[in-house]
Amino acid sequence: MGAARCLIVIGVALLLLVACGSDDGSGAGAPGGAGGAAGEGGAGGAGGGEAGSGGAGGSGGSGGSGGTTLPPVCGDGEVNQDDEECDDGNADATDECVECIIVICGDGKVTGYEGCDDGEGVNGTGGPRDCRADCTKCSDGLINHVDEQCDDANAVDTDGCTNACTQARCGDGIVREGEEQCDDGNTADGDGCSANCRLE
Repeated sequence: MGAARCLIVIGVALLLLVACGSDDGSGAGAPGGAGGAAGEGGAGGAGGGEAGSGGAGGSGGSGGSGGTTLPPVCGDGEVNQDDEECDDGNADATDECVECIIVICGDGKVTGYEGCDDGEGVNGTGGPRDCRADCTKCSDGLINHVDEQCDDANAVDTDGCTNACTQARCGDGIVREGEEQCDDGNTADGDGCSANCRLE
């Protein structure tokens, strides 16, 4: 009877130590621990790709259950959903794969880093505020072209950023509201509008 009690105590101790498998959160889950005497094996860990296996049952006990597999998401580095065109595993909004959609300038769809996309053959054929060949444009709110000094995403020509996405200045021919009294497009004095855009 004394020996039987010792075996039961040892079995319970083993069961407490290895009841649950570890969960590493990514990749394959760790297998569950083996059960002690007359005990059940521990559950396998959850895996990012492959679930862990259940632990083996102890003498007279059943094996533990397998771990769960995490659901696929955009950003996991694998194209594994119907609405994913790509998945580069990062959150970079300036590369060719943004939010799991392939960015193609000229396809007529504004995606990712594009400020506009009027379609192939149309981009780059308009004025400075129309869509450029690289799918950027003045007034998209982004300073994303070599010709832009500013971009305030509006059509107000008399504020600090002109409609050509250049910094407003005295002598540009545009009277800046609240700043200039006149602007005759030059910086000469004696012509009715001074070099600092004040009436003479």
